[in-house]
Amino acid sequence: MNIWQQMMLFRFIMGMGVGGEYPMASTITAESSAPQDRGRNLAAVFSMQGVGRVLCALMLMVSAFTIKVSPLSLPPSLPSYALAHPSFPPSLPPSLRIPTGSGVSPF
Repeated sequence: MNIWQQMMLFRFIMGMGVGGEYPMASTITAESSAPQDRGRNLAAVFSMQGVGRVLCALMLMVSAFTIKVSPLSLPPSLPSYALAHPSFPPSLPPSLRIPTGSGVSPF
């Protein structure tokens, strides 16, 4: 299994988890809120999905346009074991590593 197949597999597994978490978040919010605050709390839960998408797009745009990659910052060549194994991931530029790493962070 190469790196792209692994990424698709884990993206599918993550999608199943997130897809199950969205309805549970609204159910827990609706059940644990007071009746007079229920609508406002549910609106806050669902509006944060849009806020997250906008912040994700902004972070990608900022990192793509501000992080400059010089030829000296990339490795000159792949190690010998990378050529022997076809699923070895190539080195990504910092403009992709930083947004991916920040997406993993729980903060």
